Formats: sequence, C-alpha cells, structure tokens
Amino acid sequence: MLPAAVIREAPVDARLLRSLFLFETLPPQQLEALATNTVLADYDAGIVFAEGDPARYFFILVEGELAVSKRVGERDVETSRTTHRGTYCGATAAFIEHSPENYSLSVRATRPARLVRMAADFFGDFVRAHYPMAVHLLQGMIVDHEGVHQVVDQQHRIQAAGTLTAGLMHGLNNPVGAISRIAAQLRTRHSGGHHNGIHRRLSPRAAAVYDMLRCESMAAVHIAVGRSALQSADREDQIDDWLVHRGVDESWNIAPVLAAAGLDVNWLQHAAAALDQVDASCDIPAVVAAVADDMETLLLIDELAGASAEASTLVASARQYSQLDSSPLVESDVHDLLDSALTVMSAAMDTGITVRRDYAHGLPSLVCYAGELNQAWTNILDNAVDAIHATATGEGAITVRTTLADEGVIGIQICDNGIGMPAGVRDRVFLPFFTTKPVGEGIGMGLDLAWRVIVGMHRGTLNAASDPGETRLSACLPIRGAEPVR
Repeated sequence: MLPAAVIREAPVDARLLRSLFLFETLPPQQLEALATNTVLADYDAGIVFAEGDPARYFFILVEGELAVSKRVGERDVETSRTTHRGTYCGATAAFIEHSPENYSLSVRATRPARLVRMAADFFGDFVRAHYPMAVHLLQGMIVDHEGVHQVVDQQHRIQAAGTLTAGLMHGLNNPVGAISRIAAQLRTRHSGGHHNGIHRRLSPRAAAVYDMLRCESMAAVHIAVGRSALQSADREDQIDDWLVHRGVDESWNIAPVLAAAGLDVNWLQHAAAALDQVDASCDIPAVVAAVADDMETLLLIDELAGASAEASTLVASARQYSQLDSSPLVESDVHDLLDSALTVMSAAMDTGITVRRDYAHGLPSLVCYAGELNQAWTNILDNAVDAIHATATGEGAITVRTTLADEGVIGIQICDNGIGMPAGVRDRVFLPFFTTKPVGEGIGMGLDLAWRVIVGMHRGTLNAASDPGETRLSACLPIRGAEPVR
C-alpha cells in the first residue's frame, strides 16, 4: 500500500486536545504548550508510517480508522484495527533514555483519517519535564515487558523447534535406517563374490589373480584415511603415469578411483608380478579396470553409509538440542548440550572458524532446563562468530572449555579471538537492549537471555572478560542449582 498523502495540516486548538483522554486533566499552561507544538493533519488512506522508518512523530487518532501491522518474515501481519478516538501510536517510547530510533510497527489509515501529530523529540522532552517519576516507572515497565516478551518468545521458539524436530525425526529415522541397512547389505553382497562384466572376460588364470587382488584391495579401502589433498593428487599422478606406461585405456578415470581406495604404484607392481607368475601379463589392463570398477562401487557404498550415519548424527543433535521427550527439568551431560549447540551453529562457523573443545573428564550430570541452556550457549556462540567475522581476515578460533570449578559446580568457558570488547562495552553486555551491532542487525537480547537462563533459572554466574583479540564468557553452574528451593 502506498504512503498516505497529507491532505491538509492546521494548528491544533487546545480545546481539541482537552477532549482527548490523554490530555483531559492537563493544566491549561501545559495544554497550551502542547497545542503550540502540535499539528492537526488530515491523511488520505495509506501508510502513515512503516516499521523500520525513523521514529519522528507521536500520533493520536481523532477521526477515521487505523490498522496496525507487524513484519513477520517477508509479510506484514495485521495485529489490530481501531476507530477509537484518542488511540495513540508512533514514537510512544520517545520519553525513555536511548529510545528506539525506528518505528517497531507499521500503521496505515484504512480510509481518510484525522490525526494529531507531534514531533517525537518534543513529546519526549515534554513527558520527561512534567512527569519524571512516571518516566522512571514506565521505563522500568517497558524493559521488564520486553525482557519477558523475549524470554517467552524464545521459549515458544524452543517448543516450536521441538515440535518440528519430532516430526522430522519421525519422518527421517525410518528412511535413514533403511539407507543404512541397504548400504550394509550391498557391502556384504559385494564382499561375498559379486563379479562384474569384465571379470567374465578374463582367462581362468587371470581371474584367479583378480580374485586375490580384489580381496586385498577391499581391505585397503578401510585404511584409506589421513591423506591430504596434495598427497592424494601426487598418488593419482603416479598411478596415472604407471597405467599409461602399461597401455591401460582411460587411465585418467581409473587413477582417481584407485588412489581414493588406498591403492598405489606398489600395489600395481604387485598385481603385475602376480599376473606374470601365471603368464597372464597381457591381462593387466583388464584386471586393473575390473578392480577399479569394484573399488568404485565399494567407495559409493561406503559414501552412502557415511551420509546415512551423518544424517543420523544430525537428527540426534537436533533431538538433544530441543530436548524432546523429556521433562522440563532433566539430568544432562553438559558436553552433550554444548556439542548440540555447536552442531546447530556449524552452518555459521564456516571454513574460516576453527572450533576447539577442551573438555574436562568425569564431570557430574547437571540438573537443568536443557532447552533453555542450549539457547544460552547458542546466543554466546553467535556473538563469538560475529566477533570473528568482524576482524580484518574474518577468520579465527572458538574454544569451548569445561572444568569442575568447585565441588558441585561446573565451569564453562567460551572464548574467541575476534575483535574483543572495550571496557565500556564489557560492563554493559548483559544489559537488555544493549548492542554494538548496526541498527536492524541486533536488538541486544542475546546475552541478556543467556544471563537470565544461567543466573536466573540455574542460580549460576556469568561473566565477560576481554583483551584485544580475545574475549571470554565464563559461566559457573551448580549441578543442582535449577532445582526448586525447598
């Protein structure tokens, strides 16, 4: 919908303001001051102000109808509609310290409307000057309301994630299990004597050598690990050179398969010697091609099994993260909780970020609200990722460390070597709405929520320390701190 055009503007009569419930008890002097700094504006149908625009004005409805909407994803969702005279909107929090710079909602006139309009700066100064105690009360209420709203919203998201994960697990576990079983059966059948078409074209003596080499090469697949990309490329080149020298066709296709299966030039020399012993050296190209064909099939089967196992691990991490099928207060392994949060954050931790785990052994189980703790770890990790991305290279490391800080107390430390925090920032990071991110990129509730969960719900402690190039968020959690006080 297009912005609402202002049809006409006029001065406001103090008697009109007196008729609005917001101002009906104001002393005459204050009412005149308001009237002097206020405009009566007639708007055509359309957007009066949009969410995210600079919060410049405070509006009061005199005539017409207003619809309020909130952006959800890519859509604007209407939340209310009113014709009530005296309804106010716009820069309603202009009187608080560090008031929002942008409108948090959109308001449109559904038909031509008449509005009282006053500048946000004037409205804020007026309220602070004449109602200082009310300002303090309202500011406290707004902060508490937003804090409760954020906590409840996070809880709803956790519950929604749990519901979604339950459906995904129900849908994924069966096919993932089936894929794993199929991969195991294919490997068993392949190991049990499957012969490809090339094998049938070999002479009996060459076929016997092929069967021996096939068994040896299948064992090599299991140990073909730990090589760097450069080592693999060198091995492929060496195999390709040997195959070309022996007149093997399509060596460029065979060499990568043999190298991936853990075979090398020494194995090829062994194969050639075995064929020479039975006077079947002319079958070297066919035998090598047959083994390569077998190895390619086996590698694909192993890749299928590996992908199935990875999917199962991700589903298990999602279940651990959302704490499905558990009571609100559970006994958990703190390392399982941290690992599930790291798994959830893995997409944000691109190749430029290294994760290091320094976990203490033998830690006791933690009685906790696991879903909420996972959200706290996620918020802390998210800040660490942002701090690393803000460096010149965008690369760095996150270290997650656990200790037995004291008898019955588990210590958790999350460190990053990002841009660090100045002292003035460090002292305020746990305050609600405090953020160093640009407008629109953060609302300053992530570490506040972490503080509420760790300190408020679990009776622990949470502290921040930072030096140039290193930031440490340290939490201490009593193992039974979340239990109700008896």
